[in-house]
Amino acid sequence: MNAKLKEKELDEKEYEEILNKIYGEVKLGSLVFDAGRIIRELDETAFNCGMADYEDSLPDVWVCGRCKEEFDDEEEAEECCKD
Repeated sequence: MNAKLKEKELDEKEYEEILNKIYGEVKLGSLVFDAGRIIRELDETAFNCGMADYEDSLPDVWVCGRCKEEFDDEEEAEECCKD
């Protein structure tokens, strides 16, 4: 059984939620907007570049070839499910 590297991929909604948690809400007069939505709608290129950079910064995830459990370390994934 071999451990395999799994690339973590975010969808736009997940990244937007991450931005919302970091930057919160923006209030303009009596209107309130989520920061992630503002960035996505006003500058889609910056949003997509930021999302790609964030994905690149995520640690590698290794998956047990048998049970599909995820690990941060390749060796741990290799040892999983060994009898």
